[in-house]
Amino acid sequence: MQDKIQDNTNNSLVPLGSKGLVRLGNSIAIIEKILTESDLQLSNPINWWNSLNSIWKIILYNSYKFKNYEHLISLLENSTQIPELSKDEIENILKIERVFYNNDPADGYYENDYERLTDVIGIKQLTKLKYLDLGWNNLTEINFNFFNPSLLEFSGEHNKISNLNFLNNFPNLESIRLDYNSISEISDLKLRVIKHLNLGCNKITNVENIQNLKTLEEVSLYNNEIEDLNGFEALVNIRSLSIF
Repeated sequence: MQDKIQDNTNNSLVPLGSKGLVRLGNSIAIIEKILTESDLQLSNPINWWNSLNSIWKIILYNSYKFKNYEHLISLLENSTQIPELSKDEIENILKIERVFYNNDPADGYYENDYERLTDVIGIKQLTKLKYLDLGWNNLTEINFNFFNPSLLEFSGEHNKISNLNFLNNFPNLESIRLDYNSISEISDLKLRVIKHLNLGCNKITNVENIQNLKTLEEVSLYNNEIEDLNGFEALVNIRSLSIF
């Protein structure tokens, strides 16, 4: 998509592009990114909110209203009727730090009790998000086209996720839980402060790239199909390692 801005000096429209040049009078500005539909939605929080499906509205509204997610578990069932929100309330939702939607049967949730997520569209604009728990859903492939350095913890156990590349959009992750998925390899991850990694019960055969995660302290890779242990020798800070 090619966006344009209004040049008030000569009333001409100047196209915007990635690292394009925009002439404003006698000055030239360097544009570092293309304005996307997501950017435009974020400039209008109401449009962003209206673009969400009902399940994500429920999740985000509850995450905003009930900051303590343990309390949220018991109230989620009774909060399906979302009131009309003001622009200020929607802007506050955009600032939430924790999103919890985990359907673990151990917490009293059983199949078909709640709608299972198949996408993560609801968190795309949550730039303050620190804690994300989407365990026990139907996520298969997570495609992120946004960068969020705020996220510290991500849990997505018991899904159908097969690729870890999306994690590079969260460079400050400290804890990852993705056991019981369909992951076959550890991607070349650029996680500079990662401490806890749980990839148990997947289909991993090669762990060589784990050597790039030198800050790891706890690693769980039980019940995989690991054939070669090369890579673990680089983990100089390791305190706990579970492979078999």
